[in-house]
Amino acid sequence: MQIISEMDAYDRKRMKLMMSLTQTSKAYKAMADRRVSGFGLSQAMALPAVMISRMGNHVRLSDVAELLDLAPSSLVRIMDQLIEAGLLVRVEDESDRRAKILTLTDEGLKRVDLIEQAFSPFRRELLKDVTEEDIDACQRVFDALGGAIRKYDDSRET
Repeated sequence: MQIISEMDAYDRKRMKLMMSLTQTSKAYKAMADRRVSGFGLSQAMALPAVMISRMGNHVRLSDVAELLDLAPSSLVRIMDQLIEAGLLVRVEDESDRRAKILTLTDEGLKRVDLIEQAFSPFRRELLKDVTEEDIDACQRVFDALGGAIRKYDDSRET
């Protein structure tokens, strides 16, 4: 087993990057959850609602699940909560009765709009000292890492 002191400098940087990614993601999710709670939603409920709106508001459950990298069955309980809150309607897809179409209600659209309005300045504040070039570079790293993870997972499944 290789210990940290035996790692070369680049391996230590990789390790630090992955640890930072995990810690930063966890901290951001906690902050986002606190912010959306002011709109009567958890972050787990708000993110799918925002994505439904961004996708055009008449979308299949499976498409939302794919975008969020979740199994459709994982979203069912969250969709039930959004429906119970009067923010979402779920109907059968006329072209495929097995599929469900999700549509935000007027109240759901209003709530998503308020969330979007609140998060834009929030993101600006969090990233105020980060240049656009650094954001672009970071996005390239995330894209490369995401691709590598998918490739790694795919190679393990076969």
